[in-house]
Amino acid sequence: MEFNSKQTRSSLSLTMVILSVVLTSLAVVLNLYMGSLQEPLISGAIGRGLFPIIFSAIVVGLFQIGRRFRSRRSRWVVYTWTMGVLFVIALLQAVPVILTGGFWR
Repeated sequence: MEFNSKQTRSSLSLTMVILSVVLTSLAVVLNLYMGSLQEPLISGAIGRGLFPIIFSAIVVGLFQIGRRFRSRRSRWVVYTWTMGVLFVIALLQAVPVILTGGFWR
């Protein structure tokens, strides 16, 4: 696939940003809910809900060591992949709770 126009590159970046926002929202909501089921205090649930954002920021910061990852586009790629992995992990943790009726406790 060749990218000849600036419009194609910007739409690709917009798609990546939208995907990142959606994955971030879903991962935070899943972690926040799972934290509210497992933690007796609200502070523990909030901490678990904020974990995907903080962890992704740390991963992006660590990738900044390499010169190839210092552009805006590469930061979004690293953030999107990290958030995708964290979303899958949160989803795998939430599926047993959903199947056993944990949402209606």
